[in-house]
Amino acid sequence: MKKHQILTILLGITVFIIDRISKIWAFSFLTSTPLPVFYGCNLVIAWNRGVSWSMLAANQTWSYWLLVSLITLIIAFFAAYTVKQFRLGLPIGWEMLVLGGSLSNLVDRLWYKAVLDFIELYIGPYSWPVFNVADVCIVIGIGGILLRSWRKNS
Repeated sequence: MKKHQILTILLGITVFIIDRISKIWAFSFLTSTPLPVFYGCNLVIAWNRGVSWSMLAANQTWSYWLLVSLITLIIAFFAAYTVKQFRLGLPIGWEMLVLGGSLSNLVDRLWYKAVLDFIELYIGPYSWPVFNVADVCIVIGIGGILLRSWRKNS
């Protein structure tokens, strides 16, 4: 295994660890009352029982397990795709951002039956849905994959 491949794997592990640590901190010190950090950013505890922006919120046991099963299946397929790319010697940095964040959010779902979000961005009265470090990494990773795909096809 080459040095850059090891570093890429460590990227996913690092994302997972940083997200877990940030959530432990948030769970220990934050409440549902917004804590202003600077204009446009608050820290506040919010539990997401669904997926992005609480869509498909699982409020019953059967819907919770259906959602967790579906998310686990998607992560497993994405991990298999990533391993295939890795074995072909192709870059997987963006994929590792997605996997590290996705696995950390899955841990939340299994431990708390919801994902712990705590970063709120706003401009005046307009607020973006509360999110976490894993969400940022997932969005950046997917954006990178799309950009790489677009550049490859143009």
